[in-house]
Amino acid sequence: MLKKLKNFILQLIAGANVASILLMLFVGYSDHLNPVDYPRLSNIGLLFPLTLIINLLFLAFWLLFKVKWSLIPILGFLVAFQPVRNYCPLNIPKTVPDSVLKVISYNVYFNKKQKEAGVREGVVEYARKMEADIVCLQEIYFERGNFEMLKRNYPYASSQYGSGGTDYITILSRYPILKRETIGEDKKGRHTVIVHVKVGNDTVIVVNNHLASTRLTARDGDEFRKIVSGGYSHDSASMASKAIAEKLSKAVVHRAEQVDELENFLEKNRGRSIILCGDFNDSPVSHSHRAISQYLTDCYRACGNGPGISYHENKFYVRIDHMFASSDWEPYRCFVDSKVKFSDHYPVVCWLKKTRKP
Repeated sequence: MLKKLKNFILQLIAGANVASILLMLFVGYSDHLNPVDYPRLSNIGLLFPLTLIINLLFLAFWLLFKVKWSLIPILGFLVAFQPVRNYCPLNIPKTVPDSVLKVISYNVYFNKKQKEAGVREGVVEYARKMEADIVCLQEIYFERGNFEMLKRNYPYASSQYGSGGTDYITILSRYPILKRETIGEDKKGRHTVIVHVKVGNDTVIVVNNHLASTRLTARDGDEFRKIVSGGYSHDSASMASKAIAEKLSKAVVHRAEQVDELENFLEKNRGRSIILCGDFNDSPVSHSHRAISQYLTDCYRACGNGPGISYHENKFYVRIDHMFASSDWEPYRCFVDSKVKFSDHYPVVCWLKKTRKP
């Protein structure tokens, strides 16, 4: 009798594991949904790490109590390989070769409070110390004196108004900037600044983005955790989740429009050497990430390790800052520099090796 009961309980748990895998697949492949048609469902990719953890817990359970049934979560991970690798890649580290291009992308979110704390000067010093070839910055305004301080390391620079007309999108370069352009100009401001950089005998198109923000607050983070942990009554949870979903839905639709413009630009420039980076305000399991990945290589996915959390404010911990490159570049040692705490974001750093003509 006890044996039958035990088998029955194990079967129930196996059924729950299968159900969790189906949920993981649905969430993981939600990046195929068009946000304009499915604004709320398009945001469920944010829940992917939760489904990943649940399946890991099932794996640990089976390894402890019935090893052969551990095949269930293992198969689940294999079927969900693409979103798992997008979210948490694992790569064998490679030695960075000579003659590489070092690129940094960093959203600094510079405001009055940070000005008083000397953040702008700290970012200037960080950029000088890192000795990168190209630095793409979002949401920070540099004064003339800051550019003068940077001239020795970055003699060429482009800085223009970004989203909302108050944020700047800045590109610093060791190499000559031949041409500047923008895309995505509307009443909400530019979301993308582009420069053509002369690197040796090649011209590299550098695309610096700041896509529409979700504008979630610390309170939203607290409410989200209460919803997930069951800390709210049914009615309160429903009201809180609707408010958060409304914010996310508006932002994801706006980003989809911006990504359409980016796709049009990439389509027109197929076959050219491109480095594209910035604050996407979207996770690795999202429509915008998948759309750009159809044209360019995700550098962090190719040579990074772990979830690579780049945003760490308001109790939301996600990778929303990304770096992509065309197929003529091979990424080496891409990482999120979590030691740099000037902002609610961390910088993304990557070395790129030119392998062939684009």
